[in-house]
Amino acid sequence: MVLTAAADITLTPGGANVKPGSDSAIDLGVSGTAFRELFVDAIDLNGQGSISVGGTGRIDLDADDDTSVRASADDVITFEAGAVDIAQMTATQAISGSSIATGSFSYVHVSSKVSGSSVSTGSFGRLEVGGNTNLTGNITIGGNMTLGDADSDSISISADLTSNLIPNADNTYDLGSSAKQWKDLYINGIGYIDQLGTDGDPVTAYINAGEIDGTVIGGESAAAATVTTLSATGDVDLGDATSDTITVTGRFDSDIVPSTDSARDLGTSALQFAEAHIDTGYIDAITATGTSTLSTVDIGAGAIDGTTIGASSAAAATFTTVTTTGNVSGSSTVTGSFGRVQTAGDINASGRVYENNTSVIDHATAMAIVFGG
Repeated sequence: MVLTAAADITLTPGGANVKPGSDSAIDLGVSGTAFRELFVDAIDLNGQGSISVGGTGRIDLDADDDTSVRASADDVITFEAGAVDIAQMTATQAISGSSIATGSFSYVHVSSKVSGSSVSTGSFGRLEVGGNTNLTGNITIGGNMTLGDADSDSISISADLTSNLIPNADNTYDLGSSAKQWKDLYINGIGYIDQLGTDGDPVTAYINAGEIDGTVIGGESAAAATVTTLSATGDVDLGDATSDTITVTGRFDSDIVPSTDSARDLGTSALQFAEAHIDTGYIDAITATGTSTLSTVDIGAGAIDGTTIGASSAAAATFTTVTTTGNVSGSSTVTGSFGRVQTAGDINASGRVYENNTSVIDHATAMAIVFGG
């Protein structure tokens, strides 16, 4: 039956419903002959059936028909808002953002793939990815970041750093650990390091330039040092035990002066130097237990005890007083003179005795002889 009316057909049923004669048995339109548009306030499927939009049909969600859900292609669902396509969903569970606008999600949980726009910015309130993630292009991440949630996780960096690497707080975070240390550290500029190693965990350092200032070298464990020039402005201690030895191969080009007068010794009674080669010696006292050969000596005070003067090579001697407990013998070829000779014993002369170059007697046999009256 074909129902044709010259104007609209208005139905006003008493029960306010237009219903089929039986449930799920009658269609409204058929395939190939469909109604153009359906204007209803709401569609209630009552928990059964479905809505089928064939081809590239759409479901408009607002009054001006610019917000919709449609099938833009086979197995592709497109979401539109404000006449702008904002997202697409495919049968492979891939979600792609708009190619012309910015999209945002408060929460996205994806078990497969997410692809963003190639020309615009997308944003997520939270992005949780259960699988692998591949990101291309530049990435800018604001806020705090946590990379990994266990020390079994690893981070590989293939790119070069183009910025400073600065910790969040001073003297708080470590670079490596005692169990996991970095291998080599390459720095072309200046390394500002407060301390290298500790007494319990010393380190090895090779330094071939620069300066070592304000620090003690070998304070905990001393070792050999090889230097070209050693200059010390403070106190210098060489050796810490008498068993230590000091070897000087070079030559001194400065004076050797003790820190305190008459307080330091050069050698000891048990350990004496073999010889002292000195042009001029200013010595307050000389005590010799062996033989000392001195080319020139100017002695202004003291005493010369228990030794012969001029035993190897005699020379003239001038005294104010000569007191002897033994014999006094003169040279057989050289004339000696005394201001006064006083003896408690005999004077024996094998030759003559002169006073003012005049012979007094040939033999001194008198008990007393008085010269000059």
